[in-house]
Amino acid sequence: IAAGKPVIIKSNGKAEQVKITTTELATQGGTMNGGNGYTVSDPIFHFCNRIAYNPDDDMYVAISVQSGSSPNNNFVYQLGIPNSDAADDGGIAWYAPVEIHNGNNHRHADICYAGNSRFLIVYEDVNAGKTVQRILKWSGSSASLSSDVTIDGESSNTYRDPRMVKIADDRIAILVRQASGGKFTNGYAGIIVGDITNDTTWTYRNSEVAAAYTTQDSDYNSIGFDSTNSIILASWKNSGDTLRAKAFKVASGTSATITKSASEAEFSPSGNSDVRTSKHIWHSGQSKWITVFTQTGSTDTITSKIATIDTSSLAITYGSAIDVTSQDVYERNDNLVLTITDSGTIYAYWISKTNPTKTVKAMLAANFNGSTLSWTTPSDVWNGMQGYVESLDGLFVGTALGNRNIMF
Repeated sequence: IAAGKPVIIKSNGKAEQVKITTTELATQGGTMNGGNGYTVSDPIFHFCNRIAYNPDDDMYVAISVQSGSSPNNNFVYQLGIPNSDAADDGGIAWYAPVEIHNGNNHRHADICYAGNSRFLIVYEDVNAGKTVQRILKWSGSSASLSSDVTIDGESSNTYRDPRMVKIADDRIAILVRQASGGKFTNGYAGIIVGDITNDTTWTYRNSEVAAAYTTQDSDYNSIGFDSTNSIILASWKNSGDTLRAKAFKVASGTSATITKSASEAEFSPSGNSDVRTSKHIWHSGQSKWITVFTQTGSTDTITSKIATIDTSSLAITYGSAIDVTSQDVYERNDNLVLTITDSGTIYAYWISKTNPTKTVKAMLAANFNGSTLSWTTPSDVWNGMQGYVESLDGLFVGTALGNRNIMF
């Protein structure tokens, strides 16, 4: 072992040098098919299904809206903790659902891990006519919820399609579309920034309009974060059926001054297709952004684009489209997950429409060189689940039990 190299002490007492591998992620069985199981036996709606991971305590939180006859329409969370049974749903043991908000009309929700064992949950309470947040605090083997308070420091404004990203410990940026009242003009998209200042307090800091025109509100918003350069990349869909994106930076301190790129990047559909969902990830190894979006219509296509963002002007430069065509994409807007592993392998998951019906297909791109993506042939990765998948959320998690892409 060379001097200065990291080592691991094995169970036999011998030291072995730690090595970095660029081999793509292998899930259970050495394929892209992993374990699976139900978090709960009760049915849920196809909207508001989100999952987040707390790496500090190695635990998960999933949120959903129940659709069974009893209880019905309750907005709930479930805690998940790892176990050693690799035959179940990725080695996660799920607690029973706990109510976040009861009654009807809970829509447009998201969850994000903020650090310090705290999650931020944002959702629209339609009956009350406002968008609120609650802080979920994990402690030992249980969790507590703060009271519901608006996200913008005002009393009763409504925002839709919240998408959140942690930009520092206890600081969250939220991409939203304003529905009524609020910091922007109704129909405009914007960024809201706030801090979790203790286990029960969310403090609004600042906001900035992203799109000064009417955008669409059916789960088209997407947000990503470059932790190296502290840059946010956000996208939405305009009334002309194209996706548009802008870059943002948030200053530290309580002022949380927000700067943004002067112009927008635009993704137009192919032919008579309709752009659905977009996702963004930052590839730190190549210092590049990767945007993937789905198209349905005359050609069902998974389109990828590689981008650079100027760290001073925040100008976005996208390369040419990389299309994977004839993929039979389900016309649901919650139909795409994009992950990146610690070694830089990129995975795309989406819901298929008819071949096979309503299941999850996936492809991966290993050895990304910064200029092009070489996707593998898409395959069905949820054998036995055909006909049942209505929405999809997911993330990559590297734990002591192994590296996994977790889908919910």
